Amino acid sequence: MQTLNPETTAAPLRILQYRDIVVDLLWQQLHWQGQLVDLSPQECRLFVALVDRVGEICDRDYLAQRVLGVSRYYYDTSKALEVNMSKLRQKLHRLTGSRSLIETVVGEGYRLGR
Repeated sequence: MQTLNPETTAAPLRILQYRDIVVDLLWQQLHWQGQLVDLSPQECRLFVALVDRVGEICDRDYLAQRVLGVSRYYYDTSKALEVNMSKLRQKLHRLTGSRSLIETVVGEGYRLGR
């Protein structure tokens, strides 16, 4: 039996940060300036998917896979993504006062600004 050396074993990534926003990946919680933000699990996964590709366009199929666990080619996910995106944008706007964090790239998808 092989044992793991805690000094050489990397801990799994648990915290993700974007500007003043911190996401606890284990608990799927988002914090802004230390304050817990009420997000649904889908909204949290959506934000994490965007943060994972900051500055890049995330197409709807990528987001459907990451957020809903299905491909939009097998299941029409467009309405579910739009609803979750709208709710996430509203919550981020209330927190940060910025409407431009998440950009819609017409015909391609969404992009989280650097």
